[in-house]
Amino acid sequence: MRKKIVFIMAVVLLTAFMAGCGGRNAAFGYVDMQKVMQDSPKVKDLRTQMENKMKEMQAAEEKDKATLKGDELTKKQQANNAEMQAFGGKLEEEFQASLNKAMDEVAKEKKLGAVLAKGSVLHGGVDVTDDVIKRMK
Repeated sequence: MRKKIVFIMAVVLLTAFMAGCGGRNAAFGYVDMQKVMQDSPKVKDLRTQMENKMKEMQAAEEKDKATLKGDELTKKQQANNAEMQAFGGKLEEEFQASLNKAMDEVAKEKKLGAVLAKGSVLHGGVDVTDDVIKRMK
C-alpha cells in the first residue's frame, strides 16, 4: 500500500512539474553529481586548496603545541577549528556558485526547463553532466 501511495505521489508531482512548465520548454536535463565530484577540475582545485589549508593548519598546530600550554593551547585550537570551518564553508559556497552558474548556462543553451540531480529522475531527461563539468570554473 505504501509503495502505491509513493508511486501516485511521484506521478502527481511529475504531472504538476510538467504542467508548471506550460509556457516554457518542458524538456529537462539531469546531472550525475558523483561524476561531477570525481571529474570536475573545479572540484579537484577546491580539494587541493582544502588539503593545503589542512597541512598549513596542522603545521601551525604542531608549532603551537611546542610553545603553548593549557588554556592558551585550547583557545588556539578552537580558533584554528573555527578558521577551518569558515574556510570549508567558503569553498563549499564557491563550488555551489560554480555548479549553479554552469547548470544555468547549460539549461539556457540546450533550452531545458530544468536541470535535476540524476537520482531524482525516474525516466527521461537529457544527461548534461559533461557539459556542466566543462563549464564549471
